[in-house]
Amino acid sequence: MRKTLMPRVNQRGSVLLICLILLLAMTFLGVSAMSNSTMQERIVGGARDQNVAFQAAEAALRVGELMAQDVISEVSEYPELRPADAVNCVIGADDWKAPAGLKRAPSTPTCTVTSYYAALAAERTSQSDLLDAPEICIETGEAAGPGGASACHQDSPRGLLFKVDAEGFGSTGASATLRSTYVVIKDIE
Repeated sequence: MRKTLMPRVNQRGSVLLICLILLLAMTFLGVSAMSNSTMQERIVGGARDQNVAFQAAEAALRVGELMAQDVISEVSEYPELRPADAVNCVIGADDWKAPAGLKRAPSTPTCTVTSYYAALAAERTSQSDLLDAPEICIETGEAAGPGGASACHQDSPRGLLFKVDAEGFGSTGASATLRSTYVVIKDIE
């Protein structure tokens, strides 16, 4: 029995060259996809960190507004307050808790409650004038009284304005600052 031999053809390695080029192209596509995924992960992480900071600032703002409500019990007590002093809030674990799963816990949010009448109170106190309660009237949605268009009616609910500043922090350095104008309304008897 005789074996038939295939004729020898000069091979130049073209199949090997084509395979190497395809392998190189697939490597570039894989590296590009990994780079894109890493960038998207960083973007999502930054958005989450900003969201955590905003939620912390929002919680601190609510604590500050409750604190403003507690600062004054009646409008008539306002002259005894020291409105030039800003009051710092104490944010407890019941008020705000960082979300689980963060690699690093963010700083505790902060807030400050200040009366809008602090400058007026300081000026009048330095001049030894009596400090009238600089109250506003709440009448049909418009402010009246000192600086307003009309005088307060006898039966109008009255209140005082407070400025609440809050700042929240994320775990990787993001921060959010919020400010609220809060009116404490008390009915005059």
